[in-house]
Amino acid sequence: WGKITSKTASGGRHCNIGKYHSSGAGNLGLFYFNYENSIPGWQLGVSKADTNQVFVSISIDPTEGTYYYIQFGYNASVPNIFMSINDGTPATAAYGSGTPVNDALNLVLGRAGDYDGMYLDGALDMVGFWNGRVLTTGEITSLYNGGAGLDYPF
Repeated sequence: WGKITSKTASGGRHCNIGKYHSSGAGNLGLFYFNYENSIPGWQLGVSKADTNQVFVSISIDPTEGTYYYIQFGYNASVPNIFMSINDGTPATAAYGSGTPVNDALNLVLGRAGDYDGMYLDGALDMVGFWNGRVLTTGEITSLYNGGAGLDYPF
């Protein structure tokens, strides 16, 4: 669950969850974008071992101060990355061969790792990680709980 307090802060780019280094290169980022002349929305970027990134985006103009259930991940069996908001239909992007980069960078909430900038002007609540499996549609719906949220285990 995450909310944006001010859509225009940080130059219009907020990092909700990041794993980036100060050089700007990184492994994973969940960002909210609201640049001038662009469609606002969330974007997930995941790095591949060949240094290319795969992106998936959902265009949404969120209400400031309202929490949104943002679910994202990597499905090795397809393989693809995916993201959904408020139990909606997932947006997906083909990942191709290889696995996501997982190096010694720290996974950081509310900013893009040790990269200076892109701080979240908002809040995160009820953050969960499932390692090694993709949640089922029923589990996602249960966690969303009609917008009220639900702690795991349900």
